[in-house]
Amino acid sequence: MELEESFKILGIDENASIEELNITFRKLAKKYHPDFNHDREEWANKKMTQINLAYEVALNYFTSPSRKSASKDFKDRIWIFNKYFNRAKNYILQGMLIYYQYGLENPHLRNEGVRRIRFNDSIRYVEKGIKSLKDIYSTITDKAQKESCKILLEFSTAFFRNMNSSTYFRPSGNAYEDEAYWHFHNGIVLLDEAIKEIFFGDLIINIPNRGNYISKLSRSYEEFVLVVSEYPKSSWVVDTILQIYLVELLTKLIKVFKEMNY
Repeated sequence: MELEESFKILGIDENASIEELNITFRKLAKKYHPDFNHDREEWANKKMTQINLAYEVALNYFTSPSRKSASKDFKDRIWIFNKYFNRAKNYILQGMLIYYQYGLENPHLRNEGVRRIRFNDSIRYVEKGIKSLKDIYSTITDKAQKESCKILLEFSTAFFRNMNSSTYFRPSGNAYEDEAYWHFHNGIVLLDEAIKEIFFGDLIINIPNRGNYISKLSRSYEEFVLVVSEYPKSSWVVDTILQIYLVELLTKLIKVFKEMNY
């Protein structure tokens, strides 16, 4: 009997465990064994012969040294990916935490005493995480792992660009520019609050309206889109496009972290 046929008879596939194989076999035996089918013993005997043979073929497959080795290799690769992915993620989050704990999202604070040192620390951590992610991305082949790595890499790279932005608001007396700025500013505040809550809810105290990060993300996105659509000639459009990209990546990243149980 071919392996594929045995799987079909047993109703399992190659990803089943030996425990699942045994449970399936017992269920089928209870259903088709002649002892439970006195009114059609000949038919039951044929069915059980098929099931026994299928079980033997499948068991040989699941207990073969080559499959054990492949299974171990697969588990090892997952463990290695998680180890290095977590390390890169932690570098990035450490940098982001310092950035927010010291109020460094406000460019005018970045050169004040200890804040200047902490700003450099935050940059260094995020840079280190990005480099680690690039190394991981270049070596892995698993499609799902590669996609998870790519999303975190894109998000952290965009956030890094954001960290290095030093755009100050200076009232211009131009209503068009100033209105564009205030929509941009509102979006930034909402986005920063959402990021703080998503990643550092237990570590950062001063987060207004906790438990509402999804709404904050949505509202920040609306503010940014408003800048681009209603003030397309504003000097704030370029910075705003980066923020839109950041919100989109953050939304994807939340999903990735949930799937990976982070």
